[in-house]
Amino acid sequence: MGNKPNPADKKLYVVICILVVAIFSVFIVHVLPILRVAENLLYDLRISYLSLPQEQSSDIVIVSITEETLSTLPYRSPVDRQFVNELLLDLDKKDAKVIGLDILIDQATEPDKDSALRKTLTSIQTPLVVATAGKEDGLLRPQIDYLSAFLDDVEQGSAAVFKDTVDGVIRNFPIRDSFGDPDRLGFVARIAKTIGLNLPEENSLPIDFKHGPDSETPLLPIYPAHTVALLPKEWFSGKIVLIGFELGFEDRHLTPLTRGRVASTGLTGIQIHAQALAQLLDNREISIPGVAWNFTIALVFACLGISLLLLQLKLRTQILLVVALLFAIWAGGALIFIFNNTMIKLLSPILALVLSSLISIIYQWREEQSKRQFIHYAFSKYMSCSYVNQLAANPDLLKVSGEHREITFLFTDLAGFTPLTEKMAPEILVSLINEYLDKTCEIVTRHGGMVASIVGDALHVLYNAPIYQVDHAQRAVDAGIELDVFCQKFAARKRSQGIPLDVTRIGINTGVTVIGNFGGKERIEYTAMGDAINTAARLESVNKHLGTRVCVSESTVNQCSGITFRPVGSLVLKGKLDSVTVFEPMEMLPTKQADHASYIQAYQKMEKNDPGALDAFRNLSGLFNDDPLVSFHLDRLKKGESGATIIMDEK
Repeated sequence: MGNKPNPADKKLYVVICILVVAIFSVFIVHVLPILRVAENLLYDLRISYLSLPQEQSSDIVIVSITEETLSTLPYRSPVDRQFVNELLLDLDKKDAKVIGLDILIDQATEPDKDSALRKTLTSIQTPLVVATAGKEDGLLRPQIDYLSAFLDDVEQGSAAVFKDTVDGVIRNFPIRDSFGDPDRLGFVARIAKTIGLNLPEENSLPIDFKHGPDSETPLLPIYPAHTVALLPKEWFSGKIVLIGFELGFEDRHLTPLTRGRVASTGLTGIQIHAQALAQLLDNREISIPGVAWNFTIALVFACLGISLLLLQLKLRTQILLVVALLFAIWAGGALIFIFNNTMIKLLSPILALVLSSLISIIYQWREEQSKRQFIHYAFSKYMSCSYVNQLAANPDLLKVSGEHREITFLFTDLAGFTPLTEKMAPEILVSLINEYLDKTCEIVTRHGGMVASIVGDALHVLYNAPIYQVDHAQRAVDAGIELDVFCQKFAARKRSQGIPLDVTRIGINTGVTVIGNFGGKERIEYTAMGDAINTAARLESVNKHLGTRVCVSESTVNQCSGITFRPVGSLVLKGKLDSVTVFEPMEMLPTKQADHASYIQAYQKMEKNDPGALDAFRNLSGLFNDDPLVSFHLDRLKKGESGATIIMDEK
């Protein structure tokens, strides 16, 4: 009995336990990166889902330099100084209240344009603030020196944004540098000071991100820079105009809004500056209690968790109470943010509650069961594999999705290879096919193709997926021509070694298909589905009937330049109702350009059902005695067929 602790010792143990749990909960969230990420996520979700929509600002306008803007300029980077100069002068004429230029002028361009812009920066009537940067932002010394000299006597502000060191999300904006130098203000702070606002004493503030009034209307009006001269003066008069870039995924940053239902691609730098400036104009502020308040809240919930020990409740009831208290933490944090714009930390009280509740449960179990039985039961309860099994039963991690996209397909097949494989020794076959595929795959991928599948010696190649390619049709045809050259030489070399390789047939077609991950959740394969892919496969196959090696559809040819094609015919492929106009590239053929003109004349006669088509192809046969396509059409005409439409009865 002498070893039994007295009531005073028990109370001391409880107090110590509560303090340790509270301190640990606050400390571990602060130092452990994964918990900081979780705490940040709770912060971001409140911003994204609980911030009330705001009316569109009538004080700030964003002028964005877009891809369309850059397409009107003589070069992409740096931004044409004449354009920037004229833009500033236009805004000056439209009586903007103040202009914020978020463009780094860190290198020389054309002297006359640079000089004109420099003159405007120092003489413009509208108050102007220009973004600047330094070594800490990645600029080199020559850039820093040029920037400093160019912006001499011009109001400046650092364009830097504060990214969280653990997750890269921007939640704060700088008022002044970390040393509190009043002359080194951030871009937003300098604009605020220029219009007479009193700056906060803090060196940085949390950004009170807001949504626009609806999903279609941004919080701040945004106008393309190249349209400013044409827009009404009243759209800019008396307003703060911020100029910056909006170029697809460039200069996009993660923000709390990125974690929620809007801005999934991130906000541009100028949009973040605008949000921060609107916050200063509206005198809004997110209040974040310090460590003392965080510890106090954690202490309260640690006490609540430990108090379960005094209630002597059943385990299921205790768990229900803990769940209710967890909900109270979430609900309390949400309500405090909604009504007071205060962002309390949630993870520390959650940890304090969970840890203290676990301690309470463990203590009770130790009173009821032996130490070994309790430990085994506790581990089976809280550290079993049931959680993994649940995830395995309900993964929902791989989302099978797709999109409609125009794709160019390239199919290849080595003629007569299957029978040949039955006669070859396995080691020779493996060496041959690997040598062949190594080079053919290298060719198509070098031209930007994606090898979707390899079946034996046959390739199935996609262009314009998964990466967008404006010139996908051109790439595919270029690859097809290079493939034909290689395969011809490869087959000739192998024949000289006693291996009777035949020609490689190639089919190319362009069309809109569904592209995405197919195969369900067990086996995902990125590929395409649609009629266009079937047509490409059929075009590869019809080469054997036409005597050609490469067949290209009209939809592909129409997107190519610099390549001479000759028409093959309008083919009604097996299983199809509509015809496909097919062409053959001339680059791999020995035919001269003059002979090509002769072929076109003969083909046009055949296409028009001209009786002279037969004689025309007879003459061509004399010129092209080794041209299989000419021979193919001549045989058709001799059989009494006419026209350029050919119905393919076989694949």
